[in-house]
Amino acid sequence: MLQNEYADHRVHAFAYEECNALIREEKTADLLIVDIDTDNEIIMELIEWHKYKNTKVIVWTADPDKSRLENWFQEGLDGYFFNGMQPEELTAGINCVLNDDVYVHPKLSAILLHDYRKLSHKVAERPVGVLTEREWNVLELLTKGSSNDKIAKMLFITEKTVKNHVSSIFRKLGVTDRTNAVLYALRHRWFYL
Repeated sequence: MLQNEYADHRVHAFAYEECNALIREEKTADLLIVDIDTDNEIIMELIEWHKYKNTKVIVWTADPDKSRLENWFQEGLDGYFFNGMQPEELTAGINCVLNDDVYVHPKLSAILLHDYRKLSHKVAERPVGVLTEREWNVLELLTKGSSNDKIAKMLFITEKTVKNHVSSIFRKLGVTDRTNAVLYALRHRWFYL
């Protein structure tokens, strides 16, 4: 189908075994479409080589695994295709990329949007089971420079309870003081200033 649609372009399909030869022989294409579902180390090398040569690169997947795709989105490629695309959809996506636009299949766009929101709105992702909900509240106020007295008033608890929470946070994070607790939390991107 692609050979008919893009008769003025060279359209070739290569097996993964042939990818090494493409890099060794320094062959490039106008457009590279790579199936990223196969666990093959040469894929990233092939993509990097073509990006270096200013080739447009599209990745193709049947597995919308969020964490995996977020890494691929950060590569800044030209297209992100999803398995099962209809011929018209495939052609529209390729044309979009050939016209210097980025194409993201609608099934993958929700993942990209989540990734974008996380980066642009600085949505903190806190690990589950590290601290209690109240300890997260106390740690957040510590990152804002709040004193124990102020934290107690804001959370409607006693100052002694705040001290207990702070001590528990220190123990769980393996730190010895407020400054290191705040630095630890910021370094792990649990909060943003």
